[in-house]
Amino acid sequence: MKQLTMFKFASPKTLLFSIFLLPFLIFGNYSYAVQEYSEEETSIEREEKDPNQPLESQIEIIEHELNEPIRGFLGEDAKIRIGGDMVYGTGDGANQVYFPQFSVGLQGNITENNFFLIDWNIANMWRGNFEQSMMDITLRNESIKNNKIYIGRMRPQVGIDGTVSSYHIPMIERAQISRTFAGVRDYGIKINGDYKYAKYSFGLFNGFRNELRHNPGSPDFSGMIVLIPMNSEKFGEFSIGGGYSTGKRYYSYNVLSSYAKYSYKKLDIEAEYMHADGYNGEVNSPDKAQGFYIMPTYHLKDNIEILARYDVFDPNVNIGDNNSKEYSIGINYYLANRRIRLATNYVYADTPNGNSNRIMFMTQFRP
Repeated sequence: MKQLTMFKFASPKTLLFSIFLLPFLIFGNYSYAVQEYSEEETSIEREEKDPNQPLESQIEIIEHELNEPIRGFLGEDAKIRIGGDMVYGTGDGANQVYFPQFSVGLQGNITENNFFLIDWNIANMWRGNFEQSMMDITLRNESIKNNKIYIGRMRPQVGIDGTVSSYHIPMIERAQISRTFAGVRDYGIKINGDYKYAKYSFGLFNGFRNELRHNPGSPDFSGMIVLIPMNSEKFGEFSIGGGYSTGKRYYSYNVLSSYAKYSYKKLDIEAEYMHADGYNGEVNSPDKAQGFYIMPTYHLKDNIEILARYDVFDPNVNIGDNNSKEYSIGINYYLANRRIRLATNYVYADTPNGNSNRIMFMTQFRP
């Protein structure tokens, strides 16, 4: 390897990119784990011949080096997926750095209309939770126009905020109803439809959720329909929908959800309400619970957005004065065609156990 006799100060984007990659190189060292290159071939010097190269190009070079042997074995559409979050939280009684997820996966096509996806959350394996380290393991068929059929392990459609990938939720944390009623994966079959004035998702699952070694319940159903009655450049876009999830795992559960979103120019306003007669998400409970959130987002630029959220959750409607309220504000800054997100959130929580404040900073690399 050649010695450097002089150097230039790296651009701010390059410095941000290097700071973000540091924890993954320490904890994952993925460049050496997924391919058998020599040290010379994977050196940083090789990938940064031009220190002023745009951040997007640097990411493309790294991805090309990672995917080249995979494509040679599985075809041109196959590629490695690498993503992760690093969050620093500080506030009342809590100061810590943690990794909600560090995902490594593989995706590609089997035939023209059939695709596969495998994703593992390595961070959960570090924490000793093997069952929840398995994320999406799916086969996808696109033979029917505007429809996608999934078979395997995936997220059941329980609301919107609780089903969207954590790489794409606007806030660092999901809303309370989503953290409680949803946020899990299960084995089954699901069909998603995407049309001009309507979207839908219906799925049948085996009811395991995150328990793989035994099945204490019965198959469940989760589905949702979202209608788009207005979509114009002059008046904006309005969508409204509802969903239902039912089954039994230890306890019977029935979760109803409603959702609405309005987008006009740079402004998005999103709201969701859920009512549960028993629920089977991160927590399994026979209690009747409900909650809602409303979240406006304003896009200052293509890569900068500010947002706020008012979030209310009642864990048991039969007990009075036990609502938990969260007031959140945040800002997202995107780099590299939105592949990297730098986020800051402030959350004030008003709960039956008292009030608390916390500030969270997140660096996220999207697959």
